[in-house]
Amino acid sequence: MITTLNEEIANLNNQISKEKSTVSSLQEEKKKLKSDFKTHEDELLDKQIQLENKIKVLDNILVKTGQSIQTMHMLSPKPDSFYHTGHKMALGYQNPFYLKQAQHKQQSLYNGKVLLEKHDPPVVYDSEETLQLA
Repeated sequence: MITTLNEEIANLNNQISKEKSTVSSLQEEKKKLKSDFKTHEDELLDKQIQLENKIKVLDNILVKTGQSIQTMHMLSPKPDSFYHTGHKMALGYQNPFYLKQAQHKQQSLYNGKVLLEKHDPPVVYDSEETLQLA
């Protein structure tokens, strides 16, 4: 009976040593994974910092470009051909945004297709001359 108990104790000691080796290998793998994760995280943080620096540089370029365009626009002479003082009416669009708005409101006039099934009638501005001619 003592020999069987000694054999069981030996078997249990073997199992314990196997489990200890498994636990130690798992701990080593855990340390390796932690270090790999840390290096990967550091690389990603470095990339993020580089991208943020690039964004700042590009924003500065964009602001400088916008400022230079605005300065050029302010310094350039204003064309007189946009307003006819005799007829008291505008001959064109000084700001391209207004042209886009007009094109959006009356698309048929700017597309070259005046007659369409769904045609927006042109806006007629009555002046003294048109009323007298009528």
